[in-house]
Amino acid sequence: MKIEYLVEFADLADSLSYTETARRLWLTESSLSRHIKSIEEELGVALFERTSRRVRLSPYGQALVPHARQIAGLWEAYLKDLRAAKARDTSTVLIASNYYINDLVAYFCAKNPGMSVRQVQRDDSTAALLAMLDRGECQIVAVIADEVPAEQVESLVLATDTYVAVLPAGHPLAGATAIRPEDLAGEHFISFKLDTEGDRQIKAICRRASFEPNVIMTADVGSAAARFVRDGLGVTFLQSKTIAKMDVSGVACLPLAPPVGITVRLGWKLDTPLPPAAQAFLAYVRAQLALEAAETATAQATTTT
Repeated sequence: MKIEYLVEFADLADSLSYTETARRLWLTESSLSRHIKSIEEELGVALFERTSRRVRLSPYGQALVPHARQIAGLWEAYLKDLRAAKARDTSTVLIASNYYINDLVAYFCAKNPGMSVRQVQRDDSTAALLAMLDRGECQIVAVIADEVPAEQVESLVLATDTYVAVLPAGHPLAGATAIRPEDLAGEHFISFKLDTEGDRQIKAICRRASFEPNVIMTADVGSAAARFVRDGLGVTFLQSKTIAKMDVSGVACLPLAPPVGITVRLGWKLDTPLPPAAQAFLAYVRAQLALEAAETATAQATTTT
């Protein structure tokens, strides 16, 4: 049983509202419901009595509450000590991301040999990564988000990207110059684990085109999804700048019509001082963004003259 699930149970036992607990813990209601169901299945009892109008604790749930609260309190105390220990390590920056920034991290480490980056590259939802930031499990997040909660997190735009359709090289539409998502409505889809950011983005593209994707397989990372497509198992949507950094032989990458764009942000907590390594990473990123902007402006000026 995951400790995080017991923490969620303790909060839900207080609020008796899936909506309120999900909002407070940066979860989707469906994820929270699955986590509670997982505890119930492991214990073999129902912890809540649910109706269409209300949620209340069952007798088994009432019996679990004091123990869950004790475990949650001990876990929070440990995390507080862990955050303090990590903060003392001033030469390491802790980053969690759901967008490919491995090349940026590598360049930073090459330029700053006395510093290191401990990166968690995962396809969790943006809300889940912001929850990690809130709990102090990382110092910086790189997330797909148009906006982040400004009252809690300061952020900057790291990149913009667009989605492309990824098809087997022999697919009948592989030679097209662009593709509409609805043209793939009858295809088998490769997605990512349920409720991760990649899965949510793929399903959002399909739903805007008025169909539900027939997901037959999930991948952990984009490179695995591209390999499944290459092997003829299905099609998918991936970020164009990310797939440009992969070995994508055997697949065709087609722009979507109309384009589907995303914004990638770096975020950090306003109320938590950043250690020197994290400050250095942000300074490096800002310098790189300024350099890219200057190069773009120069190129545009050259084109117009």
